[in-house]
Parts: sequence; structure tokens; C-alpha cells
Amino acid sequence: MGSEKEKVSTDFKGKTVVSDAELLREVARGGPADRYDAPQYDYRGKVAIVTGAGQGVGRHAAFGLARCGAKVVLAGRSDEGQETVEIIARDQQARDAGGEALFLRTDVTQETEIEGMIEETVSRYGALHFALNNAGHSGINNPIEDQTADNYDAVFAVNVRGLLLCMKHEIRAMRKNEPPRKRKEGWHTDPAKGETQERSGYGRIVNVGSAAAFIGFPRAGIYIASKHAVHGLTQTAAIELAADTDIRVNMVVPGSIKTHNYELFSESKDEMKKLLIGAHATKQILLPEDCVPAILFLCSDGAFFSVGQPLFIDGGYTAQ
Repeated sequence: MGSEKEKVSTDFKGKTVVSDAELLREVARGGPADRYDAPQYDYRGKVAIVTGAGQGVGRHAAFGLARCGAKVVLAGRSDEGQETVEIIARDQQARDAGGEALFLRTDVTQETEIEGMIEETVSRYGALHFALNNAGHSGINNPIEDQTADNYDAVFAVNVRGLLLCMKHEIRAMRKNEPPRKRKEGWHTDPAKGETQERSGYGRIVNVGSAAAFIGFPRAGIYIASKHAVHGLTQTAAIELAADTDIRVNMVVPGSIKTHNYELFSESKDEMKKLLIGAHATKQILLPEDCVPAILFLCSDGAFFSVGQPLFIDGGYTAQ
């Protein structure tokens, strides 16, 4: 169980805030349905990997996937991943759907660890169908003239290099899957006019991007640049796979989310938090669970024609 310090904190207005772990424990105990209202998909028989699943978006996405019946492998460096496994194991809805979770300690900056984690996933569950690449690092905010090579290396090692290596090995595993019959046999396609008739491979890769991928932001240049790179890698991988596979690569694009990285990015300064909240047309920023519906959709067969797309859930941040 989490500590009392973890369970209760306050926001900049002094309002009590419940941690994401405690929220999910409450939901798993049968707490009010309106506390957690992610849509249901039938992902029984599907196997998912979630990186950075020890807290925030990754934790909630793993919980949502398990509630849809998926076998979920939580990959991360901290013991909080195991805590998420225990929360899922206590959730009746996940158990009824056949969902379960496993924690594998993984550093996404190390290719051998990524490869080993995916091999263990396939060995244990037989395949890999979904991957949520959520691991991220916000780095240290400073003007460009004061930035350091060490900060650049630390941020890009996780946000860009780690993402690239995860996708590399995820794609290789997904190429071994059989696509749905409709896609494999090319129902209602017209090869004479250039339509692909037969496809091989099946999977859904969802990268966690950010509104930062589409803007500039003072003092956050390295983080901003890393998220621009996430967008570029997402589009490139998606196009490479689109024509002859049923492997789709897309990204969710949230605005500010109330997570540990939000505290780091805002430097825990109330004025910065007010600025970020005011930049959203909703005048409200996301909770980690608000990202789950978009992630679950991008894992579905309904996302076949979503190719390298940013699915914006940014509260109107980039619409203004």
C-alpha cells in the first residue's frame, strides 16, 4: 500500500488531491463508477506492453487495458510498477474480463533490456499486440543559452532513443502476428487499381506525445525538441508499415497532465501552474485517467485508417 504522503496532497489552491494509486485502489474496491469511466473494448486474448507504467498515464492505461481483458506487461525502472500489478490483481472487473498484469524491470535506454523484456513477454503470453510507449523524462528547464549537453543526453536518451529502440523491437514482434481475416485477405479491395489485397503482421503502437510536439515554450527547449522528435518517429514508422501490414503507429497528444512530470515541468511553482492551466481552452488540465479513452481507441481495429496521427486531447491548447 502507498504511504499517507502519497495518498493525499494539495494543489495550488489548497484542494486535497488523491494520488493516482489511491484512486485506482478505490476503484478496484468497487468505488463510485464516475471516478473512472473509461470505455470498454474486448481485448481478451490480446497482449500489451506499457512502458513507464509505475505512475500517471502509464499506470492508468495499464489498468484500463486489463479491465478490457488484456494481458499487460508493465515495463519500468521503479518498484511502483509492481504496485500497479497488485492494484490490477485486486480489481474484480479486470479479473472477470481475464485481464492480468506482470511487472518486468526495464530501462528503456538500454536496448538489451528492451529486447529481453519483449522476448519475455512473447515467451510468457505468446505474442505482442499492443504497445504504449509512455516512458518519459522532462529534464531541467533553462534558457537555451544555459542548457547543458548532459541535460540534452538525459532527456533524449529516454524520450527519443528509448522510443526508437522500443518501436524497433515491438514492430519485429508484431510482424509475426496474423492480421484479422478482413485485412489478411483484403476484402473488397481492387488490386487492379493499386489497393493492397493481402497483409501480414498485426499490432498497435501508441506513443505518448505532447502538445509540446507542436509548439515552442520558453526554458523547455530540450523537452520540446524531444517531443517534436516523437512526432517525427511516429509518422515515419507509421508510413513504413501502412501499405502491407496491419500494424498501426499513432500518438496521443495531451496537454498538461497532473503527474510527477507536471510538477517537474512547472518547477512546482504556483504561478507556472496557473499559466499552464490558463493556456488550455478548458481552463482545466488533464488527470492521467483522461488519456485512457484515446489510448484504448488507438489500440482497436477501428484505428486501422489512423496512420501516424496525433490524437489531440489537449483541452484546446493547440487550437488557439
